[in-house]
Amino acid sequence: MRKRTARSVSEGVEKSVFLRFIDKVTSLWKVYLVIFAVVVVAGGAFVVWYYIDQNTQNNAAKEMAKAQKDLQDEAEEALADDPDNIDEEALISAAVERYGEVVEKYPRTSSGKLARFRIASGQFQLGEYDESIANYDKLISEKSIIGALSEIGLGDCYRAKKENEAAEKHYKKARGRCKEKDFPYIPATIALAGLYLDQGELDKAEELYREVVDYHLYSPMSEDAAEGLIEIEIRRELSGESE
Repeated sequence: MRKRTARSVSEGVEKSVFLRFIDKVTSLWKVYLVIFAVVVVAGGAFVVWYYIDQNTQNNAAKEMAKAQKDLQDEAEEALADDPDNIDEEALISAAVERYGEVVEKYPRTSSGKLARFRIASGQFQLGEYDESIANYDKLISEKSIIGALSEIGLGDCYRAKKENEAAEKHYKKARGRCKEKDFPYIPATIALAGLYLDQGELDKAEELYREVVDYHLYSPMSEDAAEGLIEIEIRRELSGESE
């Protein structure tokens, strides 16, 4: 049996330590390779998803543009045939149906959401308030301007249904979702003031109308606010409240 010298023992220890070091390095490289592979695969998947998403968005935009062109052609044809007897209800119904095709094909795209908003608006004009509410409800979670406008749309629907508490809630939500200078804020303020005017709450209505006139003088809707203030003054005179 061969005796192990101090040198051989030392070399064995050094070799063992070296091998353990190499094993650790190799393990780390394996981990890095796995991470790298995951990143590459994830990056490739993102690129594919992005391409598919952009392609879907583009197709939806084309479909939306075609729908708008078709509806415009139908309206112009109706106007040319008999300008004094245009069936507006038929045109609105056609728009609801046509935009419904866009929503069915591309429900999650920007164009699909815009189409749904127009469907809800058309249903409101047709007096189909429950159907309109169902579509607006699917849009209020949107962080874009469509979300705030859908809150106003819901308020309009509930106001038409004489459910004033619900209408007030949605008008206030619409105001709260945007800054005072943002577009949806002013229509929401006018709508809420109109609701208070309907309910005979003249002081509340006046406060909101004056907000629009005083701080949004150059808004196209400031004229509506001025007319609201005139209406309030007339009512006060008739009731003997005016000084």
